[in-house]
Amino acid sequence: WGEREIREGRERKRKKARVDKKRGSKRERKMRWWEYGVVVGVVLLVIGKENSKVTAKGPGEGQSDLGIEERKDRLFMKLRMLYDDKPQTTGAVCLDGSSPGFYYGGATEAKAAQSWIIFLEGGGWCYSEQECRDRSGTIIGGSKNWHPQKNMGGPMWRDKRINPTFHNFNQVYIPYCDGGSFSGNRSEPLLVTSKEGGQQKLYLRGHRILYRVIEVLISDYGLNDATEVLLSGCSAGGLSVFIHCNEIGDLLHSINPNIKYRCMPGTGFFLDSPSAAGENVFPDKIKNAFSLHEALGGTSEECRLRYPNALWKCFLAEHTYLSAKYPMFILNSAYDNWQIRCILGATRERCAGLGSFKGCIEDMNLCPLEESKAIVGYGELFIKRVDAALESHPVGHGA
Repeated sequence: WGEREIREGRERKRKKARVDKKRGSKRERKMRWWEYGVVVGVVLLVIGKENSKVTAKGPGEGQSDLGIEERKDRLFMKLRMLYDDKPQTTGAVCLDGSSPGFYYGGATEAKAAQSWIIFLEGGGWCYSEQECRDRSGTIIGGSKNWHPQKNMGGPMWRDKRINPTFHNFNQVYIPYCDGGSFSGNRSEPLLVTSKEGGQQKLYLRGHRILYRVIEVLISDYGLNDATEVLLSGCSAGGLSVFIHCNEIGDLLHSINPNIKYRCMPGTGFFLDSPSAAGENVFPDKIKNAFSLHEALGGTSEECRLRYPNALWKCFLAEHTYLSAKYPMFILNSAYDNWQIRCILGATRERCAGLGSFKGCIEDMNLCPLEESKAIVGYGELFIKRVDAALESHPVGHGA
């Protein structure tokens, strides 16, 4: 009995120690959350003070020479819909037939009232009828679920400390809803079988959307008075900048011959290159998209004359860039994630379908030797192609 009492006494002490430890950990957790709340509060207070310092500065020093409320309002671009553009009139509609639009934010300083940046959204392409049908039910195939306002970073960042050159410009962001790099010009709607089994109309008219937005900006928003304009975009939107830089530049120069106009495509230099297995997966898909969207209209005449038997090549940056008339700065990674997966490592069924390319993207340390060599070779090829393209434009261009 003595030994039993000793064992029970020890067990009671262990239980009490566990309870005390658990209570202590709860108190510690409460303290950590309390301390976290204090830290967050202090950080927000500091940020608020810093922002108040910036907005309190005068013209040319802070964010703008506008009133504080108007300045805050212009931090966000507002969605402007083009409801008048029905299929039976201008024909500028999204894949699903809904109205297109654009986000607009006015200049935040009077000295930038005639300065503009126009940005084209990206989001890949639809290469087939089925892909376009599936895309039409998404935010990049129709306008039904677009947010009423947007705030962008990069060259459209409103913070002068981060974006000293363009922060105060008039801003235009054109959402992507056609699946063809703003280049489709198919007059008749495409009839496809819907997911429910009925008939569905698809409108592949991205070029009409782009041209209509520019027209409205000129007639209603003051783009006709612009003294400097930067056309930019990302991914499929970056490719669109390559394709349409000349066309938009010519239009703006017809209004103001002295306008300062530049183009800055981002991640839009997609290589005309086979996969690591030697198949022309991506070039064939681009060829299909070019034909499906009837995308010839926005391409330059010089490019079409260069490739009379392969007009689809004018739908790729390395070919259409040779015809560029206006200064351009190319922003692109030689080892772009999408290109490694969907050009180099692609099969006809899916991106990164070859070997271990998917694993290479997730962790290069686990990438097999052959795939690693292929990726390095792709980067070298990319740099070689960009350098060759730049040689055709020795002045005013860069990458």
